[in-house]
Amino acid sequence: STFWLKWGTFEVFKFDYVSRAWERKLELQPPSKFLYYFSQVHLPNNLGVFLLGGTDINSQFSRRTIYFSKYQRFINKPMMTSKRGFATGVFSLHDQSVYALGGQDEGGDLALCERFSITQNKWIPIAPMNQKKNGACSIM
Repeated sequence: STFWLKWGTFEVFKFDYVSRAWERKLELQPPSKFLYYFSQVHLPNNLGVFLLGGTDINSQFSRRTIYFSKYQRFINKPMMTSKRGFATGVFSLHDQSVYALGGQDEGGDLALCERFSITQNKWIPIAPMNQKKNGACSIM
């Protein structure tokens, strides 16, 4: 499944591979508008996607975490320990965790890192990166 979660709106779109068009999914309603510059971390086996941080229209960065469970419903999760947008996000099968690496806040680029333990349902700070970075890409 391929979804587009439109920044600054409540709008969710799904790509239909047969018609080769984006279809708005009115039945899917997030708890609040999607922030700008949030990071997406897709889980394996169509388990869904985590939405990490982002900014509002006033460039206020957020610690917000939302889980789009099995691409069917939105669930608020505990907030990250650091507010950020433009973060690198990745899921690790090894420890069943979502990682938020770097990003940006009102002060600029970040080296801060943390992981969300799915089994413990909480964010845990981890060692920072050696260099501040935002907008990087990752895959495991």
